[in-house]
Amino acid sequence: MDAGALLSEARRRAGLSQRRLAVLAGTSQAAVHRYEHNLASPSVATLTRLVTACGVRLHVQLSQATTNIDLSELAAIEYMLARTPEQRLSDLRVSDAFSKSAHRVC
Repeated sequence: MDAGALLSEARRRAGLSQRRLAVLAGTSQAAVHRYEHNLASPSVATLTRLVTACGVRLHVQLSQATTNIDLSELAAIEYMLARTPEQRLSDLRVSDAFSKSAHRVC
C-alpha cells in the first residue's frame, strides 16, 4: 500500500474530511489531497503526523529482501526480453540443432 492509499484509508476510517484532517494535522487541505492522490510524497514525519491525527499509529518495519532468482538467471531473462520474437525463434532453432547434433554424438 502506498502512502497516499494509507493516508486516505486512515482518514476515511476516522470519518474525517480532507479539510478537517488538515486542520487537525496543521497543514492545508490541498496538501492532504496531493498526498492522497500521490501527487506529492509526504516525509515520514508528515505522514506520521497525519495518520496520528486520524487516531492511527504508523508502524514502519524494515526486513531483509529475499529472492530466489540467481543473478545469472536474471541476466538471461533480461537478455531474452530484450530480443525480438524473431531473434528468440532463431536462438531456439540454433539450440535445437545443437541439441540434436549432441544426441547423435552420444
